[in-house]
Amino acid sequence: KVQDFLIKRLKESLPDACFYCEEQGKTDNLNAECLFIIDPIDGTLEFINHKYDFVTNVALCRNHEIVLAVIYVPLKDEIYSTNALAEVYKENDLYYLNQKNDLKFQV
Repeated sequence: KVQDFLIKRLKESLPDACFYCEEQGKTDNLNAECLFIIDPIDGTLEFINHKYDFVTNVALCRNHEIVLAVIYVPLKDEIYSTNALAEVYKENDLYYLNQKNDLKFQV
């Protein structure tokens, strides 16, 4: 259900986007100009045991480069994100800035 919800909401913003999803093996065109990579429940065992160690991951790739990544920790209601400038945010506050300015170093 999480994966379906995310796809529906993301398609509202970017209707031409494609998706690669870990759960249920949903794969669209991996060579798409705009591709979302989704892992709706990263840490399935932790999820089943109601531990804090599971998260929801979403990354946006444009032309094979990650330009945005978001991690949501549902049981803590915390959200982390990073962008192509390698700035890492917790909620809306700058949390970390990679001095190399290289997103690949972050992800």
